[in-house]
Amino acid sequence: MTLTGTVPIHPARWTPAILETIRPILERYALPIHDPYAGTGERLGALADELGLEFTGTDIEAWPGADPRVGLGDSRYPLTYPGGEFVVVTSPVYFGNRISSDYVNGPTPATKTAGRHAYGISLGRPLHPDNLARVCRPASRFDYGALHAMAARHWGEVAVVNVDGPLRAMWVGILDLAGFEVVDVVEVETPRLGGGLAGAAKRAGFEVVIVAVRP
Repeated sequence: MTLTGTVPIHPARWTPAILETIRPILERYALPIHDPYAGTGERLGALADELGLEFTGTDIEAWPGADPRVGLGDSRYPLTYPGGEFVVVTSPVYFGNRISSDYVNGPTPATKTAGRHAYGISLGRPLHPDNLARVCRPASRFDYGALHAMAARHWGEVAVVNVDGPLRAMWVGILDLAGFEVVDVVEVETPRLGGGLAGAAKRAGFEVVIVAVRP
């Protein structure tokens, strides 16, 4: 079967409002930055360059136009992380969000891709078998938490995590499983994707930035 993805752009890149929120946090810690779910990595990499901080990233997919400092790898494994001190800054796949959960096996020749935001649409092919977007549906809630906690155990001493507002409690729990203590949660209003009134009513009007440290 020939896949027909036509939008080689990551559908969930860092938004400017979130980057401005994490800027002073990164300035305070002044450590190298690593994003274990980096996607294309170009926006966070640009912020790191502005701040004069080293940037690295890992993603399980090969994204077109990715920052050359983003390598391929599964972030559940320790060898995908830099040596020495670093701060993790990341925006994991969103549980229950159709950008993550739809089209995990890629579009088909009959799929209308225009205007649809999903990893499988942008890549134009099935997601990697271990891509955590494959565990973003309600039936996979336990797997989502356990697999992300497995990765977070390798996140050094400081983690800055951006997630949708309703996922706040879930991610506080994941970070706790990985040995972190949450020290701050910042709510940030961000633009939301469309989808009609019914879809908009189900989405929070804000995202959160969670700052956690190992006690």
